[in-house]
Amino acid sequence: MPKRKTLKDSDATGIQKLEYFFSSASAAEGAGDAPCKSKKLKEQPSSSKSQDVQDPGPPSRHSLHGKSPDLGHFVEKAPASEDEMLLLLTKHWTPPKDFTFPVTEMYNKKRKFQRHWLDTYSWLVYSPAVDGALCKHCMMFATGGDKGKFVRTPFRNWNKAVDEIKEHSSLAYHQDAMAKSEKFVYNMRNPEATIKCKLNEEAAKQISTNRQILASVFKCVIFCGKQNLALRGHRDDGILEEKNRSMFNALLNFRIDAGDEVLKEHLASCDERASYISKTTQNRMIEIVGEQIRENILKEVKSARYFAVLADEVTDTSNWEQMSLVLRFVDSQQDIREEFLAFVPCEEVSGEGLTNKIVEKLEEWGLDVADIRGQAYDGAANMAGKFKGVKSRILELNDKALFFHCASHCLSLCVVKACQVPYVKNMMGTMKQLALFFSNSPKRQRKLEQVIGDAMPDSRKEKLVDLCRTRWVEKIQAFETFALLFKPVIDCLGQITEDKATWDSKAVIEASGLLSSMSCGSFLTAFIVTQECLQYLKPLTVKLQKVAQDVSSAYKEVADITQCIKDLRDNVDKAFHVWFQKARTMAETLGVTIEKPRVAGRQTLRDNQPADTPEVYYRITVAVPFLDHLCTELQSRFQNSQLAGDGLQLVPSCIAQLPKGFTSLPDGIKGLASLWEADLPAIGGIQAEIHRWAVKWCTAAESCPVPTTLVEALKHCDSEYFPNIHKMLQLLCTLPITTAECERTNSSLRILKNFMRSTMVEDRLNGLALMCIHWGMTIDIEAAVDTFAQKFKTHMTFLPKHLLKM
Repeated sequence: MPKRKTLKDSDATGIQKLEYFFSSASAAEGAGDAPCKSKKLKEQPSSSKSQDVQDPGPPSRHSLHGKSPDLGHFVEKAPASEDEMLLLLTKHWTPPKDFTFPVTEMYNKKRKFQRHWLDTYSWLVYSPAVDGALCKHCMMFATGGDKGKFVRTPFRNWNKAVDEIKEHSSLAYHQDAMAKSEKFVYNMRNPEATIKCKLNEEAAKQISTNRQILASVFKCVIFCGKQNLALRGHRDDGILEEKNRSMFNALLNFRIDAGDEVLKEHLASCDERASYISKTTQNRMIEIVGEQIRENILKEVKSARYFAVLADEVTDTSNWEQMSLVLRFVDSQQDIREEFLAFVPCEEVSGEGLTNKIVEKLEEWGLDVADIRGQAYDGAANMAGKFKGVKSRILELNDKALFFHCASHCLSLCVVKACQVPYVKNMMGTMKQLALFFSNSPKRQRKLEQVIGDAMPDSRKEKLVDLCRTRWVEKIQAFETFALLFKPVIDCLGQITEDKATWDSKAVIEASGLLSSMSCGSFLTAFIVTQECLQYLKPLTVKLQKVAQDVSSAYKEVADITQCIKDLRDNVDKAFHVWFQKARTMAETLGVTIEKPRVAGRQTLRDNQPADTPEVYYRITVAVPFLDHLCTELQSRFQNSQLAGDGLQLVPSCIAQLPKGFTSLPDGIKGLASLWEADLPAIGGIQAEIHRWAVKWCTAAESCPVPTTLVEALKHCDSEYFPNIHKMLQLLCTLPITTAECERTNSSLRILKNFMRSTMVEDRLNGLALMCIHWGMTIDIEAAVDTFAQKFKTHMTFLPKHLLKM
């Protein structure tokens, strides 16, 4: 380093500020140094006074500029090459320890650049050429609009240096420039890694594009599946065409029109064998999405551990016997769930064959038959048979898999058996014929609608409802609709009977016969009695079909309804008197009088009960037998209520009524503990736990409402404080009530596999059924793309090689 010269106040008219040339060493002088032209020393007058500044003198090529270029020479121009940029970033000039920074007078104070700023901020560079501070990263990589202080303009205001330096450090463009600078230095020092990185970037970019394409196709498949739309059309394989477009292809075009440029470019340029819109790809995607939905459900089932099996059979349009499998369990949020998992085709419909199918599927899904705690089917012999039915065979494998006959089926059978009373049976036959009389002829139906419109302009009912055997609520609604439209129906039948010129003889004869049947006192009284009794069953029928219903609450509701029917039977004289008056009102609408039928000395085909009045006669022949049958059926078909009664003893509203200071467990709770002893986590302390549970709710009952159902009790039960009670409540909630969820899935199957889609293969059917039935479940598209890439060999790459399992 040359000897410095001290500048004094008396020198010249102003203090001269030194600027240095930038002159790089030649290639021979240092390998890797960027070549650069020499510049002459340039002097500028300083506007401020400086004291004790040593003049470094003419710089040598080696000591200052050979390997330590001054950044100040590049304020107005950019480096000529990437090598030069690397040199400026890594080997720029830094002041030696004995270097004295120029002093500037500001606000009557002397200020100068501080050396420790360089140690604190790695990006900061001091340039003697411009006597200012610069940011080496921003000078190289900041965008044009961001160049200000420390970049295009050297910073010299030492009075505010600390604040300004901190502010610059926090700027977004400075952070971005530092990241670019770090990446640039790494790439320059590792050229081989740079090439590999660029190749990887290109590959990653292509993979990202490919994944976008596949994701777009997946979204179209999922949309069709959730909306239960047929994907395929007539000969729609290959690339997109305007003719014979399917719903799936139309959706692809819709996405393209909506701005999906990646999909548009792909379908416009792809090979026909790599379009990923063929029926084969559709089937693969449907299978993947279906498996994802099923796995999400199974994950929750395994978390709950214990579950119940619900199954029901139905014949599809291709004449295959399909068994709907549904699992009932309590999830992590303490909510009861019933989730459909699959339609299982059954070649053999015996109890053994169906049991094998159920067990095979459970094992395939990783579920243990030993964890089954309940099973529910209809009353068919192959399902509920005492010796060879599915229920018996499952019980042989697991004696804790308690069987429950579908409560909705039981209730429906109760009504069916009660309706075997001759007058009631005839009445329901007449109602069915009446509904078919109008529904089988558009002309008759239009006539009925016209009469209803004239008589009841505000009526929303314009059609009679058939007495459906499977839709339990609709059977009750059929009676309500008939009662509402009774007068218009009578008028319509009368007009058809009288207008022989307009109507054919068959319609006239049928209308006359129906009108005659409806005018009988037996029809009217049987209709009123049946309708009034079914009104007691309607709320229970609706409630039993709900998923969140627990077994104890359901059986308690049945017991309450049974008691109501018994009360009606015990007070049948008063109840039937009210009903008979309603029947008389309907008879007046017809212009007839309810009479007692002729009594013969010997008669076997109808009731021949002695009675003084029509009211007494129909009470004995209609109301009494109907109520007797209904009571008997309710008691016999719902006799498996012991477990439900035991479960109610755990409900806070019931346990709070136990006597204080009891020393032994109630019999019901003792029975539950014995049944599930192996499942309870701490059976030894159950008595103390029940005591604490009772005290808790006795105290709470004084200040707030207490839970009245098993579901509510489960949500208010701390599993750590009451482990045994929590487990028993969970198991009670797991026990099934009805197979209504299976019935709903069967309804979806009829819509999904209709006569136009009857050749659908089983995997495609199950995938579409899972999407349709679980339409509210969110599908992870990225996970689906990953599965597609790992499971199938493809022409396009959708995952990096190290992630592929193939």
